[in-house]
Amino acid sequence: MTWRSAPGVVAEFLDGEAVLFSAADAQLHRLNPLATEFWKHLVTDLTVGLDVHDVETLAELATFAEELAATGLIVRDDGPDHAH
Repeated sequence: MTWRSAPGVVAEFLDGEAVLFSAADAQLHRLNPLATEFWKHLVTDLTVGLDVHDVETLAELATFAEELAATGLIVRDDGPDHAH
């Protein structure tokens, strides 16, 4: 599954952690170091972009991605063939 940042979300990196601003709700979101690594790899398939091999960690990353999507910070990237 590939994800991308949602429109209107801007990321800045401070002291090794991502701080996200969402224009949709005018909220700041500070990510911990692990979540920051996830954010840095949004443009790639998570199984390729991150060096993760165990099923439990992959499941946790998928859950985290769904949580970010629920807040409107990321959206699924289905590619140009699935654009709406």
